[in-house]
Amino acid sequence: MFRDLFSVSEESATEKQKAIQRFLEKSHTLRDEHFPDSFLYNDDLHSVTGYLFLYDPDHNYIFKATHAQIFADCIEFYDDWGTGENVNLSVYYRMCDQVVAAIKESKELLATDASRFELSGMENESELYPDSEKHILAFDLIYCCSTYGLFDGITFVRPKSKERQLMQERKEKAIRLFKALEDAKNKAAELENAKAYVNAVLTVGTIVHHKKYGDGTVKRNGGTTVVIEFPEIGEKQFGTIIAIANGIIMPEVSGYAEKIEEYRDLLKKENSIITGLSYAEKEFVPYSEYLE
Repeated sequence: MFRDLFSVSEESATEKQKAIQRFLEKSHTLRDEHFPDSFLYNDDLHSVTGYLFLYDPDHNYIFKATHAQIFADCIEFYDDWGTGENVNLSVYYRMCDQVVAAIKESKELLATDASRFELSGMENESELYPDSEKHILAFDLIYCCSTYGLFDGITFVRPKSKERQLMQERKEKAIRLFKALEDAKNKAAELENAKAYVNAVLTVGTIVHHKKYGDGTVKRNGGTTVVIEFPEIGEKQFGTIIAIANGIIMPEVSGYAEKIEEYRDLLKKENSIITGLSYAEKEFVPYSEYLE
């Protein structure tokens, strides 16, 4: 049972949960066979995550429900990992990973943690587990905050289940809106690259071909408009993006035909891309606090 459990120590939380469930089923069977009336050998998620943790702290976390939930409320982690036998270990591991990331950014906390080794009194420091990944320290925080009243002086709300669900829904929407905003920003950046290329090839003196007027020469380029002089009709002004995107004018520049095909769709959608970015920004603002 333990070999099977420990074999998933470095696997995903999902694989660990499957192995823990197998362990619990066998453990309960043994208990029922040998000590049916005793509660001394009643393994649960807490005890089995403890076995994994003690075997390999760098890749595992202990789950202790009450302490974990209060700590989650304190740091405003409202993702629901469930209760009882329906705990989703992946969600709990995600919270712990966030705690570890914060720990590793705190010089003061790391210094305090290091001092415990210096004050251990052991002649050989190798007798102490190094906790290089700070998983032991993470559980110290989760457990000790409740046990020793370390939440004192910290104001936080312990939301009810419906409130927690609403917060989680808002957080999930915030994540979706943030992704939409990032996508819109990336698309806008691609558009700017396309426009920069267009203006780069429409430099003064460049020969361009017009569908109706034939060859002409760029006289002025104002960014949004370009003035081209044609031998027979003189100067004509064009909207740069419209003229380029629709193939009305074509600069005689090496590699232009291939490059403009890459950018044409972006240029044609200039207005919708700009509008889309503005809309994504406005949509995200009311939900930004849920990602802080």
